[in-house]
Amino acid sequence: MIKGNRSVPTFGRVQWTGDDKAWEVICDLHADSELAAFRESNGTVSVETPDGRRVAAKVGDWIVKSADGFHIDPLAPESFKPS
Repeated sequence: MIKGNRSVPTFGRVQWTGDDKAWEVICDLHADSELAAFRESNGTVSVETPDGRRVAAKVGDWIVKSADGFHIDPLAPESFKPS
């Protein structure tokens, strides 16, 4: 489990690739919040959603941090897709 208090952006997103680099980005996204992320032994990562549930992201899913909290999206949100 990770928690922290470093100053990082309020919004962001990362694609879960299953590797350590993606995990570090997820840690940074969670660093300024009271929400938690968990790296699971089956290759998924779980995050707490705004309603307090834990939701697992599979490899390839996007973890999106918005003003409402964290969400899992199997496709990159339109606002984050490259032009």
